[in-house]
Amino acid sequence: MLTKLGPAAFFTDFNLHALVTCRAINLSLERGYSDGSCPHFEWLGAAPGTYFGDYQAGFRFGQLGYDLVENAD
Repeated sequence: MLTKLGPAAFFTDFNLHALVTCRAINLSLERGYSDGSCPHFEWLGAAPGTYFGDYQAGFRFGQLGYDLVENAD
């Protein structure tokens, strides 16, 4: 449900989008990854570079989302 809510939250309110993304990642860390986890890790990758200037951390989160998609067998 959070994966479906993410894009709508992005275009509505950035704080809501951040909350949805962080909650989805928290659930993924607690209960295991699914195919719905991947976009949230990729969305989280935009925040460190944009808001904190840490582009390397943002790239690593994006890479994690990509790797989850590639290894989801």
